[in-house]
Amino acid sequence: MKLATVTRKIESLQLNEKVYQCDPSTPIHDAIEVMKKQNIGSIVVTERASILGIFTERDYVQKIAGRESERWSEAISNHMTENPICVKQEEPIATAILQMRLGQFRHIVVTDEANQLVGVLSVKDILDFLVDED
Repeated sequence: MKLATVTRKIESLQLNEKVYQCDPSTPIHDAIEVMKKQNIGSIVVTERASILGIFTERDYVQKIAGRESERWSEAISNHMTENPICVKQEEPIATAILQMRLGQFRHIVVTDEANQLVGVLSVKDILDFLVDED
């Protein structure tokens, strides 16, 4: 891997143009159905353009799996990761990699200069980029 590759800006990555979001009152079942249908590993929880949290496959496995019958209709806000760490699209890819490593997560929210949601970056997105660049 070349150093120049990870110093490029996050905005140079091909982020998915469609960012899936839901309201904090969305039932877990509805969010899971969107994630399954769209083949995505996370959904961003927002309210009036503010990022409140992120719900990921890991949140499902650790907080819901095996207890679907009692949790299926609960609000996603009860099980999301609140106040997720975000990176700006103008930051180097290395910043996203470091934040994901330190936080031990596989998805990170990407925002613009005004802290508006731009996308979600996954470990797979970064790996694909690195392989394609070298």
